[in-house]
Amino acid sequence: MQNIKENGLSRRSFLKTTGLGVGILAASAPSMALHNTVHTQKGAVATGTLKNAGLLEHAQVYEQYATLANALELPNMNNSKVLIVLGAVDSLPYPHSVDNKLLFASLKHLAMQGVQANDITIAYSASHNLETSSAFFHAAQQAFGAKNNLPNYINTRDLKEWYSLNLNNALPTINVLPQAAAADHILYLGQLTDDTGLLTTPQYVIANVLLEDRSVSQYADHLDNLIELQAVFDAVYAKVSLIANNTTRFIAESSTGKRETIQVHPGILNMSNSMTSQRIFSQSYFNALMNKPTKRASIASELTWLQHGKTRDPLTVQTIESALAKSGVELKTIQI
Repeated sequence: MQNIKENGLSRRSFLKTTGLGVGILAASAPSMALHNTVHTQKGAVATGTLKNAGLLEHAQVYEQYATLANALELPNMNNSKVLIVLGAVDSLPYPHSVDNKLLFASLKHLAMQGVQANDITIAYSASHNLETSSAFFHAAQQAFGAKNNLPNYINTRDLKEWYSLNLNNALPTINVLPQAAAADHILYLGQLTDDTGLLTTPQYVIANVLLEDRSVSQYADHLDNLIELQAVFDAVYAKVSLIANNTTRFIAESSTGKRETIQVHPGILNMSNSMTSQRIFSQSYFNALMNKPTKRASIASELTWLQHGKTRDPLTVQTIESALAKSGVELKTIQI
């Protein structure tokens, strides 16, 4: 995440300071400092095992994606404007970039619902625009057919035209991707960790893609007055209908401090309709795999874990359940 020096503010710092990642701040007098809020979280996470199926991997990921989406009772998005946010796009393949099979599964699932490619936008932030020969374009061709219309791809890194959100109390405007303001549903596709080995936080990545850095940096000297972000929430975060991670591989830091790619056999496709629930599960899953202690999730009280398929290593499931329990989450497990 790029940091704005001295008179600026990075998106990560902005979101951490305002608490946008865990909810909307209540309005209060401009002179008052920001309040610490505690939220009671009741959410659901659906997971399915993924095994190396060779040439059938695309079909396997789609089958799991559809099964888990149905288990979460996601709304039918036909006749809707859908924005897909790619968590990371890099010249290196997955896990440095989002798994193109996950994008394929998401697009095919939308196509099977009757969503037209013209109503889908795929947003990402990268130093270079995607080539039409990239795996991400190929994923769309597989989902909709090479001769049909394809979704619109947008790199927001150097975007010139933004949609301005007017906030209360005469605060400076915040600019958001126009397709985000117009979208009925936003889907986030990511991976368990970033390329430094840290657990990915979807709301930070979504902000990195959908909010203009320059407009956010205007709030460096106005933090005490940032008390009402309802407009940003309505335009972006309230529309996030799905968060999905493919964790068949992830990047982690070894005991010697070296970053390395960890293979998970079988892997897990985990999805949720709640960013908080997704973060709680991902943190516990990651800690369980890396044999790290789990911190208490004080903002969570109940999490339903919908499981599909059996892992070849039942101890992994037991370890994850134990990690979730130690985090303070009341876990309800359902086999689907």
